[in-house]
Amino acid sequence: MQQNSSKSSKTVPQTSTRTRTDVIISQNKIKAIMKSSPELEHVGNDALFLITKATELFVDHMARLIVENPKGSKSYEYNNLAEVVQRDDNLEFLKGALNFD
Repeated sequence: MQQNSSKSSKTVPQTSTRTRTDVIISQNKIKAIMKSSPELEHVGNDALFLITKATELFVDHMARLIVENPKGSKSYEYNNLAEVVQRDDNLEFLKGALNFD
């Protein structure tokens, strides 16, 4: 089977056309948090966008877990988050950050 050399099956990445409206969380707030790390010298726009989007997706995921909690209620508090973190092994990294009284 011979391939036509004038046509490539690979696509060339296009220039980023993302805008600030593609995310809900303020990129400036995320950048400030990132820059608070002494190891970080520069925050590129692509990295900033990806971290911001990942943060949004994580917050959305956590909110869904809290709402789906079997002890669901009409209002949600810190202890609802703590319960979800205690039950889900994938969220173990948060156990040290949350106070479980």
